[in-house]
Amino acid sequence: MAITNEEFAIIEHTAAAAQTLPEALAILRAHLPHLRWRGCEAADIDEEPYRQYPGLDLHFLDCSGHCLKLAHEPAAASGVLLARRAAIC
Repeated sequence: MAITNEEFAIIEHTAAAAQTLPEALAILRAHLPHLRWRGCEAADIDEEPYRQYPGLDLHFLDCSGHCLKLAHEPAAASGVLLARRAAIC
């Protein structure tokens, strides 16, 4: 399952506007419940983010196997990882 352009627009808007990581995840889980959602600290991720927003980095997840792994494009993603930078709580 790939992330559509419409879904990506919702993700971008929410990630850019959210005041906290928990707020962003709650909104996105409510609007896009079919996707997998994870949050962590940006320092825990070695990969460059797909996009950066105020306080949050966006990474895509491939959830097709037993273990989650990072995906590099929305077309290969079935989940999203938001990584919190120190700028937001």
